[in-house]
Amino acid sequence: MDLTNNGDQPQTGRQNIPTGGATVVFGSDAHGGRDCVECSIKSENTQEMATESRLVVPPGDRESCAESSFACCDLYQAMVDDDVRRMTEILASGDVDVNAMFHFSHNDRKRLSERLLSMNVGQCMPEYAALHVCCVCNNVRMLDTLLKHSPDLDTLATTGESALHMACKYGHVTCVQRLLQCGATVNIRSDDASEDTPLKTAVTCFTLTDSDTARNTYLHIVKELLEHGTDVNMIDAAAGCDVNAASRSGYSPLYVSVQDNNLTAVLDLLQAGADPRRYVKEWCPAILATINRQLVVLLLFLLHGAAVNTRDSFSGATLLLIAARKASVAGVCMLLRWGANPNLDHRLGTCPLWAAVKIRNVQLVSILLQTNCDLELLSLEMSPYRPLTPLQLALELRHLHIARLLLLAGSQCKPSWVRPATRGPGLEHNRVAVRWIERWVKNPCRLDALCRQRIRGAIGLHIAEKLCCINYPQRLKDYILLKDIAFIRRFTLPT
Repeated sequence: MDLTNNGDQPQTGRQNIPTGGATVVFGSDAHGGRDCVECSIKSENTQEMATESRLVVPPGDRESCAESSFACCDLYQAMVDDDVRRMTEILASGDVDVNAMFHFSHNDRKRLSERLLSMNVGQCMPEYAALHVCCVCNNVRMLDTLLKHSPDLDTLATTGESALHMACKYGHVTCVQRLLQCGATVNIRSDDASEDTPLKTAVTCFTLTDSDTARNTYLHIVKELLEHGTDVNMIDAAAGCDVNAASRSGYSPLYVSVQDNNLTAVLDLLQAGADPRRYVKEWCPAILATINRQLVVLLLFLLHGAAVNTRDSFSGATLLLIAARKASVAGVCMLLRWGANPNLDHRLGTCPLWAAVKIRNVQLVSILLQTNCDLELLSLEMSPYRPLTPLQLALELRHLHIARLLLLAGSQCKPSWVRPATRGPGLEHNRVAVRWIERWVKNPCRLDALCRQRIRGAIGLHIAEKLCCINYPQRLKDYILLKDIAFIRRFTLPT
């Protein structure tokens, strides 16, 4: 067979010959343009490293090589020329191994596909089976021809990827469908550092593309993988398609979808059984959605069983604390409606109210004060040696409005906490604030202040019953029920 390919440079190929463990390299890249078949005979020795002897056989003496090597050479040339009819004849003869691995020259990789060339940058001896080439180049006709001869669908190229990985990576939906229908292992992992599954590869490629057409293509591939997760014709039917499978780096498809704010992929993964409670390192998808202020995604996770008081495994911060730190008013309100506990703190003692005071968000402070949260929780976040309550923090920050809200809510204040500033451009303003706070501290028994402080622990779903159990003067009871009705009208009063 003429390897010159109609005047072009001869092509190269590489085939493992069954007899004797020989590796045959076709082509002229290494010999300055001379056509040859180079047989590298490797002797196996368990005690010493294998030694290699090379025999250069001119094209006229090809009969000295194994007959299967010539069939592989013909198969190689048929793939390069995209000759499906010739490939069919070669495979039908039975003289060729359909799983043969080939080393393609630079020119042949360029002729086959720019992708086949670009995906092997930095590798000196990349090898592919015919199945890999069909999936990378999206040659469906050639792929159908190969599949009729029962190739090994899980063969890995030297890049560590299977044919299904390559089809998912480049968005070839038809190739993915053909491989899955013929029984490719849907949960196979790549033989590299990432150990990605095809599903993880498709979701990652989805997040990296900006084209709407490409996104729809990868989304179609994700759906195909999920639909074939429990197919009885799969080679690994028991394993199925694990939508929670994470790579060695620890990132699951659901985590990657949340990271890219991909609502459609999140919906598909949740419907396929992805677990929003599964942690990725110290975070779970619900925590990531809260950090990114993705309220719709967070609501989906809560509907699919995520705990509203979920903590991150590093600092113990709850979803409510994270939302408060991010100044997400809508997120805080949604979590409170789902029953989040405002008194849960993290390892330094910081609670949501303390975080809201720290970022000086008056609206968040007002919302959290309506939940009967603990006003005296101490936090070591500002200093490991001096724990502070929310009111102490407000005084440190000289935030008059927040301090007033906390005092009205019943927070305890001591005169020693009030320390006037001695320097800075806001000295006069600080002095006014200090004098105002001192009046509150020295006169805590004003009617409205006393009322708020006394009923602080009584606020709840049955406020009227609790009020009856407390020995209040009648004047205070009348004030609570008549003058402060707006403060307690959100609760149900028994008739």
